[in-house]
Amino acid sequence: MLKNFTLLIIVFVACSFHSFGQETIDLNCSEAGVYISPNTSFYTSCSELFLSSDHFWNEGLVFLDGVEVINCENSDLGPGVFNLNSEYDVTINGDNIKLGTFNLNLPSSKLHTNANFEISKLLFLNSGLLVLNNGNELFVSNEDEDAIIFNNSIDNESYIAGTLKRAVRPGISYFYPLGNEISFRPFVISNASSNDILSVTFDENIPFSWQASNVNPTLKLEEGLGWRVSSDHLIDNKFTAFASKLDDNQSLIDKDLHVFYSSDAVFFDDLVRVASVNETLSQMYLESKEQFYTGAYSLVENVLHLDDIPNAIIANERNETRFKFETEKFKYLRLRIYDSFGREIYKNNSYANEFDTKDFTSGTYYYYLEGELLDGKKIKKNDILEIIRTED
Repeated sequence: MLKNFTLLIIVFVACSFHSFGQETIDLNCSEAGVYISPNTSFYTSCSELFLSSDHFWNEGLVFLDGVEVINCENSDLGPGVFNLNSEYDVTINGDNIKLGTFNLNLPSSKLHTNANFEISKLLFLNSGLLVLNNGNELFVSNEDEDAIIFNNSIDNESYIAGTLKRAVRPGISYFYPLGNEISFRPFVISNASSNDILSVTFDENIPFSWQASNVNPTLKLEEGLGWRVSSDHLIDNKFTAFASKLDDNQSLIDKDLHVFYSSDAVFFDDLVRVASVNETLSQMYLESKEQFYTGAYSLVENVLHLDDIPNAIIANERNETRFKFETEKFKYLRLRIYDSFGREIYKNNSYANEFDTKDFTSGTYYYYLEGELLDGKKIKKNDILEIIRTED
């Protein structure tokens, strides 16, 4: 904590300052500065405000109500809580701003930041879009999974447009509430292989020079949307990625889309791994079952419709009882099916829709597919097959 302060809260438009709470505000006036002590609240309704850590330190609660412009320099402003409330857009200018806890309340408005931000404790995204301009980043250094509190639903209007950095440690899932000024596109990283700082940016302009057709002519980029992921510490850090994981069984990804992975987050010259071939799509989220490295994840249209492989078959004379899908798109296709005890009940190294469920009892079975498409792309898929026998 700073010992001495010079009073330098410059107000460009008429404003008011109030203190309230359990204690009166401590101005620490030996050299006329502002120190908000613990259990103390400080309120201002300035239109434009200048803050500097040389003259301002917060260990309590600060309420910025109706502020439109905040200018900061030397800006470690203390471990306390900053509450930003406004009905209008707000702009923050500075270099590197560090806050303890930041509470954003901008109904139908935006916070434009022309500075790098660090949050050391908690970030509350209650309302308003946080827009990081000019390549600036928001860094949440608190390693707790709940260091960012936000509305994880499809109608969320308070998230981050830009690059979000989080300090991560193994065994924890970290949400990245990201998107652009049009839509919410959250991302999740879990099971990092080591302590690290991982950055994620949602990018609506993934370069169209990278085309999935180099790997599979039936696949193409969808609107150039995607996420760029990078590491501050270890280029070989592995983790599991989730795209658009939402509460309440909501989905932001159409069933015909997959996420493709490239190790090159900038130029997409090298498509090292194709994440979509080992992903499970449900109404809730799209999840990569394998661990990947930093790079880029791009939304890609899946024309093959691997997710149309049936997971349940009603075995009666009125329905197709075979385990049937587009096998003609494969050079070769191997299929193995196991019962609920793990016993192999079917094996075919040249599968062409021969497996017929009418020969088996009702129950839960498991299948494993391995094959190569006509363009040379190899796929693997394992999932549940439910056989339901009914009276005709």
